[in-house]
Amino acid sequence: MSGLSSNRTHYFGLLLASLFTVLFLSLQSVNAASNGNGAGFTIRAEIPDNQIDKSVSYFDLKVHPSLEQRLTLVVANTSSQTRTLSVTPTNAWTGDNGQISYSPNKKRQPTGHNNFTDLISAGVNVELHAHEAKPVTFVLKTPAKQFKGQIVGAFYVTDRHVQHPSSGKNFRINNRYAMTLGVNLQQTDSLSLTPDLKLTQIKTNTNHYQSQVTASVANTQPVMFGEMTLTGQVYRRGHSHLLYETTKKHYEMAPLTSFNFGVPVTRHQLKPGHYTFKLTAKSGKHIWHLSRHFTVTSQTARQVNRHVRVQHNWTWLYILLSVLGALILIIVGYLMGSRRHPKK
Repeated sequence: MSGLSSNRTHYFGLLLASLFTVLFLSLQSVNAASNGNGAGFTIRAEIPDNQIDKSVSYFDLKVHPSLEQRLTLVVANTSSQTRTLSVTPTNAWTGDNGQISYSPNKKRQPTGHNNFTDLISAGVNVELHAHEAKPVTFVLKTPAKQFKGQIVGAFYVTDRHVQHPSSGKNFRINNRYAMTLGVNLQQTDSLSLTPDLKLTQIKTNTNHYQSQVTASVANTQPVMFGEMTLTGQVYRRGHSHLLYETTKKHYEMAPLTSFNFGVPVTRHQLKPGHYTFKLTAKSGKHIWHLSRHFTVTSQTARQVNRHVRVQHNWTWLYILLSVLGALILIIVGYLMGSRRHPKK
């Protein structure tokens, strides 16, 4: 009996040692990621007199038609080597993850509306010696006509040359740090515009080898808002039985932008037919109930399903194998115990 106990002790010792090894390696990975050298530079705005909210660190400006104003930001090199920083004006846009982004993008405002990049002077490159700081000034020229709501953009700052490689066994990723300094332009102290959403297009595609129904959701007003919860539902047209549904929270939208909201097609492949997409969105006191019909042709279904990786549900097989394994262990343990303790 003592031999069996020692074997069990040895087995559990190996199991615990393996577990702690995995946890230790995980903590090492987290610490390595969080203790990096960082971007190596900083940016800050020199706040002008026409700042609306002086408690924020970005440009939040009340402007009037035909205004020409200089906007200055200070870039500082916090590293011990010379850096060349690229400072680029960009427009605000909404990513498909439901977050406002200021990275360079070709998306522009609808015709008749103003882009921040059309009102500000072009980007510049700034060379900074070790631990040096310099002011960088841009010229803002507002439209001659009054505009409603907000014009939102940013100054996007990156190091032109330095990249921080992350390597694995079979791959290499180059990470480039970027910082943004936001700019909000409006002609009134407060905004009275109400956000409004529209479903502008419904299409089918694949995402990570799974088919989905994707709705293009547009903010048709020049005002930004957030903390939005969206629920997308797909029905057969004229039927009340729910086929597919997904809910996303904490979404936000830039003025006059759109994003793609996908509802995964679960349980089986996409089938041809006539469907209805329903969207419920809520942000604060604002609630939208939107719907739009769409049709999936046989050709579209074939094209989409060609890229779908069918996922089988092996849950019951795993449960059965686990139960059988447990029974085998019990039987083996019983037989071993019987051999060690023969009847007298």
